Amino acid sequence: MTIAIVDDAVLIRQGLKKLIETSYPDVTIVGEASNGAEGLALLESNRVDVCIVDIRMPIMSGIEMVAQYRLKNRHTKFIVLSGYADFTYAKEMMGHGAIAYLLKPVDHQEFHEVLHTVRRNSIQRTPTVQDISSRASEFLRSLGHECTQARHLVLLTTGGTLESEELEGHVCTILEESEHRSCILDCETMLLVAAADIDSESLIFPITKSVWKKYAVRVCAVVAKLDEFLNASDQEIRFLLESSFHCREEEVLTYRKPKPLEEFPLFFLMEEQMFLDLTLLNFHGVARRLTNLLRQLSIYRTPKNHCLFTMNRIYLTLRRGLDRRNIQPLLNILPDTEQLQALLEECDRFTQFEQIIGEIIDQLIEFESTQQQEEHGLQKPAISTILRYIGEHIHKNLSLNQIARVVGMNPSYFSLYFKKEMDENYISFVTRVKIQKAKELLQDPNLKIYELAEMLGYEDTKYFCRKFKDIVGLTPTQYKEAIITRLDDQDEEG
Repeated sequence: MTIAIVDDAVLIRQGLKKLIETSYPDVTIVGEASNGAEGLALLESNRVDVCIVDIRMPIMSGIEMVAQYRLKNRHTKFIVLSGYADFTYAKEMMGHGAIAYLLKPVDHQEFHEVLHTVRRNSIQRTPTVQDISSRASEFLRSLGHECTQARHLVLLTTGGTLESEELEGHVCTILEESEHRSCILDCETMLLVAAADIDSESLIFPITKSVWKKYAVRVCAVVAKLDEFLNASDQEIRFLLESSFHCREEEVLTYRKPKPLEEFPLFFLMEEQMFLDLTLLNFHGVARRLTNLLRQLSIYRTPKNHCLFTMNRIYLTLRRGLDRRNIQPLLNILPDTEQLQALLEECDRFTQFEQIIGEIIDQLIEFESTQQQEEHGLQKPAISTILRYIGEHIHKNLSLNQIARVVGMNPSYFSLYFKKEMDENYISFVTRVKIQKAKELLQDPNLKIYELAEMLGYEDTKYFCRKFKDIVGLTPTQYKEAIITRLDDQDEEG
């Protein structure tokens, strides 16, 4: 295990270094730093398992250092040093993933307890994905002809609430009269090869029921065909191991190879569609897109790392859209991008993932409902009311005179008011919104261009095509062909 020490007090650095070198000869101290900037450089140039960091330091504080490091890396664990007056900051560091904090002056016994826990976890509880995958590969290769009648390969995981050694012992007791083999992969996961003469549900449900009865622990199970994995590649085995992420309580999941969401048709348009909703202050629309995204991630059993990448990217689009429209009250109540990333990375199950995003969805819906209630008391229509009307009537010819009449304003005054609020004149704004909607509708391969123009309130198809090309750089037909080409390419890859 490697350790770095970041503290502006020379005596503290020297004391910790002596304590570690004396008590832990197998631990390597890769370096020291006297401020956060030096510490960040140290972390970025070395593989550091544990960093002991002070909160208050010159040039860059410990909080800033950890926050910047977490933007790119998640490997290093942080032990925070603080005084009593820094307790609030220490809690903020815990929010950035710090595993413990110690009060100054450092109590040696407490330090030993923390470091012992970190070392035990790094050795026993946190093998890398590659380690686990290699262990599973070796187990499957070692089977040979030992389980000649077995046909079920089962991945069992407890979510950390029951040690896999104890789970394995209990399972072996249940299956003692059946031909089976098992392998512990990490502290919460095991592989089981068993039972050719019964179906998978008849094999698994007695196990999950018995574990619940004895330990009050829900076991997740993923069942695959053994013969498909006897000669599987490391990547295919990794897919199997990652599939438990989508397993729900008391569910037996039949394995199928996952696909990243980016490989599925037209996902690349989702960010644009969400930005359109944000432009129109349609938070219910944003909520629906997030809900649909969660559904797609679940349906396709997208691996956790792809779920993280996809959701972080979409959430960044959401935050940027809110910032551009200066929706500060909503920005204040939603987690920032780094906080959300940390929360999602801690999820062991997709159900936890859904709960976190579900809270954001609820906040969006509640915010829009509150805004609408407040607008009812205004004599002059708020810009959000105007934008909502545009969004709901995008299929009509929304001339400036018409919209001004609807909201009860003089057309000239309305034009000035809109430009002041949106920093864009009304005509160009509506055109841009309509073209954005056209790009979404062009996902339908059966939709004719003249039909599309009519759906968006354009009586002249040529005029619509010209406006589309001015904004997109392609004609509607060219854009549609580009989508079809992408779909065909994905079909060939699949």
